[in-house]
Amino acid sequence: MSDAINEGVNDYNELLEFVKREYGLNKEGFEDILGKTSIPQSSERLIYHKIFYPDEPYISLLREIIQICKGSQDQGVIEELRQKGKENTYAYLSCKNIDIYFATSMRTREDFELNYTFINNLLNHDKLRDLRLVYFDPTQSYIEDRIQKGLVECLMIKRAKVTVYNAQESETFGKVAEASLTIAYGKPVIIYVPRILEDVSIDSPTNEHLNKIRELYDLLDKSIFYTHDIFLTKLKDRNFITDEDLEELKSIEKEKIDIIDKLSFTFKKYIDEIEDEIILSDLYRKGFKTRINGNVREFVREKFIQFEKDAMIFRDLHPLMFQVSPVDRIPRGVFVARSIDQVARLLRAILIDGLEYKIEELGGNWALFDDITHSAIRVAPNDTAIKIALALEK
Repeated sequence: MSDAINEGVNDYNELLEFVKREYGLNKEGFEDILGKTSIPQSSERLIYHKIFYPDEPYISLLREIIQICKGSQDQGVIEELRQKGKENTYAYLSCKNIDIYFATSMRTREDFELNYTFINNLLNHDKLRDLRLVYFDPTQSYIEDRIQKGLVECLMIKRAKVTVYNAQESETFGKVAEASLTIAYGKPVIIYVPRILEDVSIDSPTNEHLNKIRELYDLLDKSIFYTHDIFLTKLKDRNFITDEDLEELKSIEKEKIDIIDKLSFTFKKYIDEIEDEIILSDLYRKGFKTRINGNVREFVREKFIQFEKDAMIFRDLHPLMFQVSPVDRIPRGVFVARSIDQVARLLRAILIDGLEYKIEELGGNWALFDDITHSAIRVAPNDTAIKIALALEK
């Protein structure tokens, strides 16, 4: 990077040319090295610098990266950060009452970045900023021993009023266990499953395609009330699938979740008409690491499949979407939020203002739905034998 500064490199293309000329590295080799660094979102910052930092000289970014690299290689700095993490952990342990427990999984650098961005964006939301909430932030906690780490997290869950579960890139046993433990205590669980381009609104021809994406998302949210065939008919009526798609997806081998794969191509048709800057800005704002050596729109299509399937499983398909608390024998579901705004409004309502609900039929049962995310959070079975068994359970 120092040599690139001396050379007067002004953008990413010039940097690639310099690296190839001086070090014999092609684009793929250089980006592979970038992906292994400890620089936060290094790839996006270098490549899309003009989009996110139009007023900052490129050389300033290169100088910042040099300083970050020096710090990341300093064992003293690493030990200092670990010590701060331990001190934070002991501070958390001293808190008898905690408002929010954040259930996360952090295996890679990208996991830390994604969770940090999510927690920071959420707690700075207008609905929460003034509440001075006490929360357990796993990105600021460190304890080396895995058993002790697990015990600390169990204590935090017991003390917290609500658990916020970040669905992230993949689900793990730890996060699922944390959500189940929270429900067992009779406390609410909010599962945040992000969406791409849902909350973007601009005054341009692109807005037509963004509106179609929101219309598709709205129909997906209502899928919990539809059988497989009715859901397909609704999609066909709005031209989200073709006649051929309809016949294929009606096959006895197909399930509701298989529809997501087909819809991903409709989704991609819309995002193909949206400017790169809008897509990249939304990804960056939500903390997602794009594949720098791949197709951004294909990356977004794959995220659409992953997140919509996750949300459908949590809201609609999994037989254990309701769990019976041993404390009071009440079957509880989870709030499935699809935006940081929804998570913030839920937290404000749960902790301060109170929630509003409506009772609706769900299959052969009656369910209680919240007005913010329309998630089924309580259920009463219509089956008499099951109702009696629940009532008699001790």
